[in-house]
Amino acid sequence: MVQIIRYVLGIILIISGMIKLNDPLGFMYKLEEYFEADVLNIPFMIPLAGYNGFVVALIEVVLGAAIISGFKTAKALVLSLLMFVFFGFLTFYSAYFNKVTDCGCFGDAIHFTPWQSFTKDMILLLATVFLWFVKDFIIEWKNSKVLVVGVAIFGSVLALYSVINIPIIDFRPYKIGADINAGMKMPEGAARDVFNDIWKYKVDGVVADYSTKDEPWKIKGAEFVSRETILISKGYEPPIHDFALIKGDEDYTQSILDLDDVYMVFSLDVTKIDDIKNLKEFIADNKAILITPSANEDVLKLKQKMVIEFDSYSIDNITCKTVIRHNPGVLRLKKGVVVEKFIL
Repeated sequence: MVQIIRYVLGIILIISGMIKLNDPLGFMYKLEEYFEADVLNIPFMIPLAGYNGFVVALIEVVLGAAIISGFKTAKALVLSLLMFVFFGFLTFYSAYFNKVTDCGCFGDAIHFTPWQSFTKDMILLLATVFLWFVKDFIIEWKNSKVLVVGVAIFGSVLALYSVINIPIIDFRPYKIGADINAGMKMPEGAARDVFNDIWKYKVDGVVADYSTKDEPWKIKGAEFVSRETILISKGYEPPIHDFALIKGDEDYTQSILDLDDVYMVFSLDVTKIDDIKNLKEFIADNKAILITPSANEDVLKLKQKMVIEFDSYSIDNITCKTVIRHNPGVLRLKKGVVVEKFIL
């Protein structure tokens, strides 16, 4: 039993950390969500999110390797305990106040709701506590230090590669080969969101709550005060549910997805594009279009710097980060299917 718990805990830590190191920019964006003013309200930490994310992910894989191999078991379990207490606080806070709806524990590979993530953290916390009390029964491997150092080096190289390239394994719904049209469809018979309306009406001078079936508007002399819509149960959500390409007041999403061949340059922030010359040449040579959440004024200034005309469309900021992490990055679509994905 001790060995099983030890290996399971260690493997989970290694998998969790490696998934983050495979996509360090994605984990950075998730930490930025936690640091924002409407969540933990520590905006001064946002510029450090990338470094924090790398350190946290690397600690996870090192602790996992240490627990499996028995290297510095006592210290590894103490650090593991502190980490799960910290993660438990974050996930409980997110769940209770409904702040960050996806914890990012396993990146885009496995999605947990905040409550599911909190439960997972508490189970792993209990496993860590159990191992602490039976740590004397954990036998250290002969080459435990080699394993820990090797895992740390591999994780660091993986993170570095993924920062300067696209992730080796892409778990996002916009990976090469993905059909965006298919990813946006609701399967036949899929469960839908279920909502309940709470109506507030003043009757005989008293404000009370009513359900829709009460039909309070039919009560004689009732005065409408307000209505609140509450989500009762979450239905099926397509992998791609927020991909919309807008120009002005019009939605061009489907018309672009129907194109036989199109290069789409995604930029998280056009004011932070360093190589304008390279961008200009690529757009001119490939008749590419620009997709960005940046303000229209910033896009106009970019076009003036490049001295060429090209089509540009706005997109949601989070969606843009999900499509491609880098600024800028390129997706090549053929009839809505991703055939190429690279950094520009």
